[in-house]
Amino acid sequence: KRARQHRCNDRLEDVVQSLFEGNPLLTTPPAWSLFVKCMRSEVGDEPRDPFLY
Repeated sequence: KRARQHRCNDRLEDVVQSLFEGNPLLTTPPAWSLFVKCMRSEVGDEPRDPFLY
């Protein structure tokens, strides 16, 4: 049986990518905010905001 990726994996990838896009002090907080919102949400109720990167 193969492992499934976490439901917020794409949000985490957005956070990592934001670290390398311009000034991390400006690009990371919005991505981090969406990641935290995803982690705190119930399964199936993840934020529908567009991905940043």
